Formats: sequence, C-alpha cells, structure tokens
Amino acid sequence: MGYLRIIGGEYKGRKIRVPHGSRPLVAIFRKKIFDILSGYVENADVLDLFAGSGSFGIEALSRGAKSAAFVEKRRNALRTIRKNTEFIKNKGIRIYPVDALDFIRKGEGRYDIVFADPPFLKGFGEKLMKEMDTILNMINPSGLFLIRLHKSEPICINSYKRMVDLGTGNLYLFEKLR
Repeated sequence: MGYLRIIGGEYKGRKIRVPHGSRPLVAIFRKKIFDILSGYVENADVLDLFAGSGSFGIEALSRGAKSAAFVEKRRNALRTIRKNTEFIKNKGIRIYPVDALDFIRKGEGRYDIVFADPPFLKGFGEKLMKEMDTILNMINPSGLFLIRLHKSEPICINSYKRMVDLGTGNLYLFEKLR
C-alpha cells in the first residue's frame, strides 16, 4: 500500500493511503485540476466516482467543500477510504459501497462537482458517457462534471468545455448550464 499527500487547504501535507490496484492522481495533476476548480470548490457538494483512495474528495474537503460522497465497490478501497477520512470532522462524508454506474443510473443526490476517474481501457468511460444526461441531472446549475480517460479512449461527446492533458490520460470538463 502506498501513500500520497494532500496538496492544498486545511489538510495540506497530510498523508493518505492508496489501496492496491488504484491509479491515484499524482500531485502535479491534482494541482492542475484544483487550479481549474478554484472558484467552484468552496461550499460545494462533491461526488467522487471510482473513488479509489478518496484523494479527489478529500482534497476538495481540504479546500472548503461542504461535503463529499465517495462511490467505490472494491472492498480494499472502501476500507482505505474509511481510514483516510477518519480524521475529517464536521464535514458531510458519505461512502457508497456500490458500482459507480449503478449509482449514476439511480440518480441519487445533487452535486456541484462530479469527478470520475474510471479504470483505464476497460470501457467504463464510454459507459459513463452514455449516462451523460443522468449525470447532468445530478448536477446543480453551473456545476461541473470532470472525467479522466486514457488518451486512447474515445470521447463520444464533443460538448466538453475544456480538455486538460494529464500524462497518459486527458481530463474532460463539462459544465451544466442553468
């Protein structure tokens, strides 16, 4: 089991665990993403799909998000998320031990930021793109959906607001208009 550090906000410098089988965002890529999100995170309700270590949601909470929901089905990752969030007090933390696609299809909750980092090259990105209407219905007006895909995975929707190069992957940012 490896570790990574929170890079900004209240919990900056705190180590969190990374479960086996996860592909966490390295610090430089998390910094790029949170630089883009700087005006969106404060008081936001965040959904972290395919959460792995929970690093995205924890980083958002560290930077002032109101709440974070973590969706992950792997048992070792769920244990890690629970351990990684033990120190966080007075914030809304919810952990859903379910498949991310099933969670999306149920359309539970309303969020300001939805982040998805599915396993690369396993078809999850394409499946998520097919659920775009459902995802956007879960997002509050002016909210954002971010998805990280391997560069060779097709993006079947070209209406993204921005694309960011993240090494072997690209981050696509979609904005829900009012």
